[in-house]
Amino acid sequence: MLKWIIPGVLLLTLLGVIGFSVWRFNDQIARETKAFFSNNPAAGHIIDEEMIKELPAPVKRWLENSGVMGKEAIQTVHLKQKGLMRLKPEQEKWISAESEQSFTVDHPGFIWRVKTSMAGVPVIGRDLFMNGRGSMEIRLAGTIPVVNLSNHEKSMNPPSSAILVKPSGFRRQP
Repeated sequence: MLKWIIPGVLLLTLLGVIGFSVWRFNDQIARETKAFFSNNPAAGHIIDEEMIKELPAPVKRWLENSGVMGKEAIQTVHLKQKGLMRLKPEQEKWISAESEQSFTVDHPGFIWRVKTSMAGVPVIGRDLFMNGRGSMEIRLAGTIPVVNLSNHEKSMNPPSSAILVKPSGFRRQP
């Protein structure tokens, strides 16, 4: 009986450290998300002729034909995604993942948060572009950095996240 106590205590300690690390990283992402949205106004502007007068003719025609004239401009977009991803381009096996991504318009930026697991170990990450600066963090078990880029060439390029979405695909919920 005694020979199981030490391994049991070690296992519980390890699980506690992983749980705390995941919680702490998720809390960091929540604080970053709050700061991300605090830079953007809640109410949008009404789209009118004055707003689009400097745009190229094809863009103007598209906006006029899309039915957005006289409506409130969208300030933020929030997406929930489920799918498959690879942590490295050379990785052969795709893993299931759930993510959330928010975009802002007036101060261009995004925050992307992902949750997945490898061999039962949680993998969490976030990709952030805010105030002209980018950073990406992905952690194994919320503790071990797998990716940690800050102000790196790849993290400074706004579609540094693996998911690219055409703005025409965004629609306001009725």
